[in-house]
Amino acid sequence: MSVYIFEENIDKMGGVERIVSLLANNLSSFYDVNVISLKKTKKEEFFDYKDTVKRIYIDEHNYLSGWHNNKNVLKKRIYSLYYRINNFFLKTKKKQIFNKINEKDILIFGRVQVAIKWMPYLKKNYKIIIRDANHYYCNNIKEKKIITELLCDYTNLLIVSSDESKKVYEKVLSKNRPLIKKIYNPLGIVPSNLYNYNEKKIVAVGRFDKQKAFDVLIKAFSNVHKKHADWRLEIVGCEKMYFTDLIKKLHLDEVVSFRGEEKDIKKALYNSSLYVMTSRYEGYANSLVEAISCGIPSISFNWLLGVEEIISNHQNGEIVFLKDRFKYAAGVNDEDDIKNLSQTICFLIENKKIMDSYSKKGLEICKTRDKDKIIDCWKRELE
Repeated sequence: MSVYIFEENIDKMGGVERIVSLLANNLSSFYDVNVISLKKTKKEEFFDYKDTVKRIYIDEHNYLSGWHNNKNVLKKRIYSLYYRINNFFLKTKKKQIFNKINEKDILIFGRVQVAIKWMPYLKKNYKIIIRDANHYYCNNIKEKKIITELLCDYTNLLIVSSDESKKVYEKVLSKNRPLIKKIYNPLGIVPSNLYNYNEKKIVAVGRFDKQKAFDVLIKAFSNVHKKHADWRLEIVGCEKMYFTDLIKKLHLDEVVSFRGEEKDIKKALYNSSLYVMTSRYEGYANSLVEAISCGIPSISFNWLLGVEEIISNHQNGEIVFLKDRFKYAAGVNDEDDIKNLSQTICFLIENKKIMDSYSKKGLEICKTRDKDKIIDCWKRELE
């Protein structure tokens, strides 16, 4: 039996990409594992893979990927021609993948959106497992229709990461729904206590994306800085150029810093005093789990869906409840949310004993995210 894991782009930095590499590496000790990536944009994958894991890229020559929105008319026309020709060859390559798959093999899709892209090649006799990485509410109208009317007819198992998400899918997939199970993502690091209040450093981790709402974080930190000028903010995985104007406008040049992509998350978290997450939605929030597992007191909005299964409010961290989490997920900022986040950050800064308590309590999350236990859960589903 072979296992095929499908993802959009395995060579970039991201939570799903990290989990795909973890699953592939650990399952390769028991199965013939093939990772299929729709795109290739770098020479090497960001996360390491064992030699036993086969990686196949569908589009290995994605040279003109940025030209489709280019203002230059000639470049747009060149891209349009390139896309049509390239798409013909990609369809052929996709068919070749499925010619190798038989009924005993198992197909795992890293996220729902990837499964939708492969739908024309799926058959109902395949054993198909789909991970929900964004939650149902975060799909567009077309994607929701495909999920509820078509995709789940092909799916044997839908993996979710929270009880809240499970309830949503049980409601919207009332007819012919697949089995829905909650399985947490495995912890990809060996935790160690990296919390250091005296460093006075707030850290956040994530790529540049509107989903991460780092603009909201910077605005909230601006309010914090007025009361606690000796504290600073560091954002890991994102480049400063996206927020240069905002930082200058708020006069934060000296206290807000950026670090590029970082493989070693513990290195990024080292000597941190507080972790803050301002995401609009999250499939699972791996970086938040990793920060808490390293004993770093954490604050997060109650994004869609499931932060309560990572942060136990007032026990191992603080949850800032959004005025309207659905509007926030859609990209709408509310000044009250920014104000409440600022106040919560200041509250913890001013209460070191509470932060110390959250640090100790946070280490307990490792019990429910133990990698070996979660890989065993996956193995049982593949048998």
